[in-house]
Amino acid sequence: FVIVLFFGILIGSIGLLWYSYKKHKPVLNMIMLSFLLMLLGYTTYTQILLRSNANPPMNENEPKNMNVLSSYIGREQYGETPNWPRRYQTEDMFVNNYNARDKNGNYIYGPWNPPTKEEVQCKDDKTIMMPEFKDVNTGGDIAYMLKYQVYHMYLRYFLWNFVGRSSDVQDADYAFVNKKEADTLNYDSGYADIFPIRFYALPLLIGLIGLFYQFWKDPKMGLVYFVMFLLMGALAAIAQNQQDPQPRERDYFYVGSFMVWCMWIGFGVYGIIDWIGKRKFTAPVAIIVAVISFIAVPFNMAANGWKMHSRAGNYIPFDYSYNILQSADKDAIIFTNGDNDTFPVWWLQDVAGVRRDIRIVNLSLGNTLWYIDELKNREPWGAKKIPLSFSDESLRLPETDPNALSYDFGEAQDVSIDVPKDIMAKYTNDPQVLNDSKMQFTFIGKYYGMRDKKKIYVFRVQDKLVLDILKQIRFSRPVYFSTTVGPDAYCGLEKYFRYEGMVQRICPVEQKATTQEPMDDNVMAKCLLNVDVSNNYYRGPHFGFKLRNLSNPGVYYDEVHRRLIPNYRSLYMSFAANQINEGKNPKKAIAILDTMNKYISMVQFPMGYVNEYNLSKLYYDAGDKINGKKYALDAIKTCDELINNPDLDPRSRYVEIMGRYRGPYRVSASLYEQLGDYQAAKDRLQRLYDMTIQTLNQVKDDPAYKEDIQKMMFSIYDLTVNIDEYTIDGLKSRGKLQEAMDSAKTILKRYQNSPDPNMKYLGQYIERKVIELGGKPDSSAMPQ
Repeated sequence: FVIVLFFGILIGSIGLLWYSYKKHKPVLNMIMLSFLLMLLGYTTYTQILLRSNANPPMNENEPKNMNVLSSYIGREQYGETPNWPRRYQTEDMFVNNYNARDKNGNYIYGPWNPPTKEEVQCKDDKTIMMPEFKDVNTGGDIAYMLKYQVYHMYLRYFLWNFVGRSSDVQDADYAFVNKKEADTLNYDSGYADIFPIRFYALPLLIGLIGLFYQFWKDPKMGLVYFVMFLLMGALAAIAQNQQDPQPRERDYFYVGSFMVWCMWIGFGVYGIIDWIGKRKFTAPVAIIVAVISFIAVPFNMAANGWKMHSRAGNYIPFDYSYNILQSADKDAIIFTNGDNDTFPVWWLQDVAGVRRDIRIVNLSLGNTLWYIDELKNREPWGAKKIPLSFSDESLRLPETDPNALSYDFGEAQDVSIDVPKDIMAKYTNDPQVLNDSKMQFTFIGKYYGMRDKKKIYVFRVQDKLVLDILKQIRFSRPVYFSTTVGPDAYCGLEKYFRYEGMVQRICPVEQKATTQEPMDDNVMAKCLLNVDVSNNYYRGPHFGFKLRNLSNPGVYYDEVHRRLIPNYRSLYMSFAANQINEGKNPKKAIAILDTMNKYISMVQFPMGYVNEYNLSKLYYDAGDKINGKKYALDAIKTCDELINNPDLDPRSRYVEIMGRYRGPYRVSASLYEQLGDYQAAKDRLQRLYDMTIQTLNQVKDDPAYKEDIQKMMFSIYDLTVNIDEYTIDGLKSRGKLQEAMDSAKTILKRYQNSPDPNMKYLGQYIERKVIELGGKPDSSAMPQ
């Protein structure tokens, strides 16, 4: 009946269109033509139905019929977001941005009032607490909508395209002439030379001329274009109700709006030529205007923006995914998390035919029943099914059905999994463990809150999926987490992880290491030291990384891709540290670091002072003092840039004054110590000490800074001891042992005579220096 009805409507619409044409009925003609064009537009979804019914390896949502297709198009699996309030998230990362303040301490949007918790009864009879917004700051939410959602998430992108751009760093603003923001944002980018991108607002200006020209010549069509521009631009941004922060820039949402402006640019050039023509200028003048306009807009935009938009030579999506797959053993199961660590992997399997024996389990999709059904019952490219205990019925019911697989709430659970002894023997030779042959761990979900002084977790479907796979597999197949997955998905399994390339194998026994993360040295060496930069690749299992063009300055990598490089470096540096501390193999550690530096450019991908310091220390610890000194000097240079230009990273100065982490002052002091320049180390900490004292004096009488004052005091104590230690060590390093002893005793006496009990306590550290120099301990210096 539905099919007959559809074709009846279609034939009737065509008949009415013909009738309106013959009878000269323009309104009816417009209605029928619009309706048929709308139907024509919807026919593009036929491809989705055809593809789904062909049962491809990945069949998201399985939209095989119109009911499921409707749900698929409506993105129902992602849930609903309210239109009001505009600030509706309750997680800390959102709340912090809702309550953001400017440099003067004023709210950017207005204070955000948290919702109350209301008890809600679900269809499956579960009771959960849901947020209820009863006290919305209307002015603040409207300010948030205009400042963040309209300006930051639309107009800023518009200005990027038609005025200029300060940087490719997320949240960068537009650029016109001033380059101050560009200098600040790009100071640690290997591509700072291409920013700011300046179009000098010429595309904006000529587009404005075109907009006014169209309204002047054809106001009705001008209004149509203007409505298109708003619907696909600012109004779309309002409808999306995007929350701050976003995982990435969203400028691609508004291509339609930008396309309309590009058409106005064309109208603008035509309008200028038309204006010239009306004043009887010659044709050559009109040609000159067209040429100048071409240079001012499209040529200018291409010349300035080409490199940033080109992806030529960028193999990161392929190589990163390839390295994940080729880190795993045959028939492995790998848990991934998001889009960037999943879809390129599926492409490699489905299109390039790489490692089709591996089953990828995306944990984000692991909360959907259709996906778990596919994991259980499909064999893409002949890969083994994933044995699951969930019944097919529980996976094919509507998610609101009480019998459907769903989440639960509860306390942590003690889990015991029987492991075959022959498999357990691959992981341990402990006879007690082998006799019992069980994996025992505490299974947790996502932290939800406290109840009766006990932690309560929400056990998501993805958590249940991880546990069920472990129970059913019983380590007969290797199971891994990709290194791209965060701790919130680990389910309490961290103690059982062992690094193997770019994956972490789940082992049936706890993995222990003295100083570094547990690693399989053999697999790590085969992956990290066997680097291939050719365009060849293996389809079957083969340990070895591909790191193409990561030392080619002619290839552009945007910020999203650059964020992946620290993951590579972390692997290499952790493996090197493992060889120094666990394997006692410094030569291999040097080879690992040299390989990293050979294939990953320091210029394209600056490390930052903390990693430069760590790299320098690793080289020193491995016995390579030449490279140790080289990278120590590089790190000091980076620290100096931040110290001399605090606007580059204003937060680092604040948190270092608070003593919350080692910033450029403390790190550079440690580097000077490493180089044997104790005076420079002492001077660097003295600057931080003076700055901390100055800040403390400014706020010490303000009760609002009570916690900050306490943190600054601890920082001052720490700096005092370190400065005094550098004084003693500096004399010792120059062979002035007696002077060092005398200085140490004088400093110790000052600590002992101080009325401050904290200073008396800290005297123990100076006491150790006295003992190291051959002096005798003084019990009065030791803490009571």
